[in-house]
Formats: sequence, structure tokens, C-alpha cells
Amino acid sequence: MERKFPLYECIFLHTNSRYIQRSNYSLFQAPSPDSPAMSTRPIYLTVYSSPMFAAHWSIWIPDCDANTQKTTAIGKRIHVHGDSRVGFDHEFVRNFNMDLDERTRTDILLGWTDTANVAARTDGDTNSTDKEARDIIEKWALTIPAPGPSLRDSSSSATDIFQAPRTRVKLQNCQTWMTELVAKLIEEKILDEGANTVIANAPKN
Repeated sequence: MERKFPLYECIFLHTNSRYIQRSNYSLFQAPSPDSPAMSTRPIYLTVYSSPMFAAHWSIWIPDCDANTQKTTAIGKRIHVHGDSRVGFDHEFVRNFNMDLDERTRTDILLGWTDTANVAARTDGDTNSTDKEARDIIEKWALTIPAPGPSLRDSSSSATDIFQAPRTRVKLQNCQTWMTELVAKLIEEKILDEGANTVIANAPKN
């Protein structure tokens, strides 16, 4: 019988399974038996699934409890929010509680990074959003431009559509942005090369 584990236990469990099911809406990738100690921190790719549209991708970095040295359900999300019609904007969501997030999602381990790369919490338990970099990961996130509009507005008139130059616009969204960010974090030695494979195989819907 498969056991179910709370969030803070998942990354410390040694198992041969690739994923551990946390609930009916979230999966965590189990670490290998040689997973690093808490001098490093796990970084997850969170995929919010959608049957009709592209899945939303964000980075999830859980906090570490100083007493137990285990990760918690509270942490930060790094992503771009918006859509392909109006464009996207950077957003850092701080003190986000994953236990309160009821959306369908999958959390996949991207890799481990040095604790020094993750800013310590300084604003208590208050949930907030901003786009001011507090650590090196957020700094590099801001260097990747948030995608602008790449999908024609449905309100455009037939005349506008007919007269518009026939140029193919590559669709840009949170997934293309995340792919670039992960590549940058690998380039800067913040994540290992294996994160590229995770991104390539991550659910797109």
C-alpha cells in the first residue's frame, strides 16, 4: 500500500520511485539516496495543469525550518503572470502556503542549490508579491525579459487582420520564459544540467 507523505517529508524520503504522491493533485519527485543535506535547498518546477490551455509553470522554493532542518509548506514562487494576448510580468510571491493552494498541480524537483543562493525570509508570515530581487536567483529571473503579447487580440477587426503584415509570431508564454530562466541558472552554476531534462519532459498542459 502506498503511503502518503506531507510536503515537508517528501524531499528527505529515500525511495526508488521517481515520484511520491502527496495528494490527489500534487506529485513530488523523490530524491536519490545521496540527496544533499540542508546546506543546499531544493528547487521545484510547479506545473498548474489545464486541459484546454498551456499549463502554467512557476518555480517553487520551500522555506527551511531552522530547528528541524526540514522544508515547510511555506516558501516562494518565481514566475511571470499574464497571458499571450496581453503579455506577462515578473512576479515573486513570498510566504506562499502550498497547503492552501487547491489548484491542480504537479511539483517536480529541478535540482538543488546552495543555501546562500536563497534569501532568508525577512517579512514574517505575511503573503506578498513584488518584483524586487532579494537573492541571486531572483536577480537572474529579472534578466530574462517577461514575454510580451504574442497572440492576436480576438477583438481585432477583420480589416485590421486583413491589412496586418503576414509575419509569423512565435508564441511566448510562461513556459518559454521558464525554459530560458532554467538555462540561465544552469549557466550560472545555480542548478545542475539535469534541470534541462526536467524542463524538456515537464507537462505542457
